[in-house]
Amino acid sequence: MKNFWKKPVVKFIGAVLIIILLVYVLKPFIKNWDDTVKLLKTFKPLSLLAGIVILSLTVSVYPLIWRSILGKFGTKIGVKQAYKSWIYSNVGKYIPGKVWQFAGRIMLTKEAYGEVIVVTMLLETVISGVASIIVFLWGTLVGGIFTAVWVKYLSIALPILIVLLHPFFLKQILKILSKIRKVELHENFTMRYRDILLYLVIYILLWIATGFAFWLMFAGSAIKINLIDLASSYALSWVLGYASLFAPGGLGVREGAIAFLLNLKYPPVVSSTFAMLTRISFIITDFLLFGVFYLYFKITEIGKRKNEDIGDNA
Repeated sequence: MKNFWKKPVVKFIGAVLIIILLVYVLKPFIKNWDDTVKLLKTFKPLSLLAGIVILSLTVSVYPLIWRSILGKFGTKIGVKQAYKSWIYSNVGKYIPGKVWQFAGRIMLTKEAYGEVIVVTMLLETVISGVASIIVFLWGTLVGGIFTAVWVKYLSIALPILIVLLHPFFLKQILKILSKIRKVELHENFTMRYRDILLYLVIYILLWIATGFAFWLMFAGSAIKINLIDLASSYALSWVLGYASLFAPGGLGVREGAIAFLLNLKYPPVVSSTFAMLTRISFIITDFLLFGVFYLYFKITEIGKRKNEDIGDNA
């Protein structure tokens, strides 16, 4: 799979698709440059900072959820190890193919089989993805972005997805993977359905918290988008971006999806502004958390070594 994304033709096609989508998103800026500049000048630095803080706190919850899911497979790791593995590997999503996001977490979590790490990552992605669809459906029902026909289709698909999250179905998948990989992945799987539903609720709240972070960034500016539309449009765009393996970090796909969805209700300049704001905000947040935790771990390691040296000399 990794070699597939290195093929020149695949890289070229992926790059062309990303460029087309980014042109679609950026076109309103070019056509209405004066209005765009005026809008950007209305942003408040404190509101932007507050939004980044809330977004960082929201993202900081994800390693704890993954640690909990990992525990359902009989593998216990410390909080520090969970943050180191999750935060460090998370920047790997900016490399095409999503391979390094998986490989990074496997290399950084030596307490578990690589297969178990991959399965837990897939599981957290699936549960988070279903949660995002629920948030999007909530947005369509309350915000009215889509027509009743789309709501009907989503309403039919949603119960099916929730049922498929039942441990019975997940175990069947794990049994198949166990036979392929010749590693017993399903024997230690102790997750109950209520555990999965609890994770689902937590992810729904995190999607709403993400929308709230973006809403804070817009606070005081000339751009007015309600919280429901912010949360629901970003939630669905994340799923589409994550599924686009050719786009590092969902680049272009996520922004294009947001612009398309919000263009149904808001002026194109407003939609494109939010689309680009999500990209910039998450790049800042991901690398900010990487830097903060890297420094924290280094400082604690230095402190631990000093204490050990003092103990040896005593």
